[in-house]
Amino acid sequence: MGEVTTGRDTAARGRTTLRPDSEALSGRAARRTAVASATGSIEAEGLHASDASDRDTEAYVKGDVDADTLVARAIARHRQTAERRAG
Repeated sequence: MGEVTTGRDTAARGRTTLRPDSEALSGRAARRTAVASATGSIEAEGLHASDASDRDTEAYVKGDVDADTLVARAIARHRQTAERRAG
């Protein structure tokens, strides 16, 4: 389902249960929305994300990397592509 935190469920007579961490889930939803918007923009121009880009954006959505790291990876990837074409 997603990230969870532990908490007390008093209705379950003090048993510890898992429940979604709503802050983490809402952050994930916001990141997913941002990725969908960016993907839609590039696809509207007839472009498509690479497999590496898809992996990086999924890591961003999960919260494994932050936006700065996502952008740095994209820049590095495109710089390498440009250098190969020029070289």
